[in-house]
Amino acid sequence: MIELVNDLLEINRIEDDRLILRPSILALDSLVEDMVKDYRPLAEKAGLAIVYTASERPLWVFADESKLRWIIENLLDNALRYNEKKAS
Repeated sequence: MIELVNDLLEINRIEDDRLILRPSILALDSLVEDMVKDYRPLAEKAGLAIVYTASERPLWVFADESKLRWIIENLLDNALRYNEKKAS
């Protein structure tokens, strides 16, 4: 419930142009790899596998880590919730 309220507050800030970004240089591949590790047990519990293959070199991006984490988290969560295995 708290996450839902926080998401709605975040949307409100975006709509009101009050969103504060704190960009920094970060390794996107490391962030994704860590998040995939966090979601792997949920995927296995659902009978699914999450496979992530990092590039040979780090992928550096200039972004707000918390917002990027939120985006990746939502993508992983949606992938687990709305997949063909669960639909059938």
